[in-house]
Amino acid sequence: MTPLYDAMCSALAAAEEVFADIERLDGPAQKLQAYARIAQNLELERQASEIRIRAERGLMRGLKTAFKDHRFSQPTPPKTGSFDPTQEPV
Repeated sequence: MTPLYDAMCSALAAAEEVFADIERLDGPAQKLQAYARIAQNLELERQASEIRIRAERGLMRGLKTAFKDHRFSQPTPPKTGSFDPTQEPV
């Protein structure tokens, strides 16, 4: 992958550790404050969604181009009339 992608994955893994830090806080009021701050950060959620959506769009563009350029073979349609479960075998 790219260095930026690797950095993003490392940052997300480190961000998950924030919950362990919250549990080490003294007092329930501090913990609630910290959880509320995370829960109200809708911009962070929007950014994560945008990353996923852009990746999905890029994947679809790449696959469409690959199929168009015949870098992938097209699936072969099944033969019609080759199997009829209502008829006895010959």
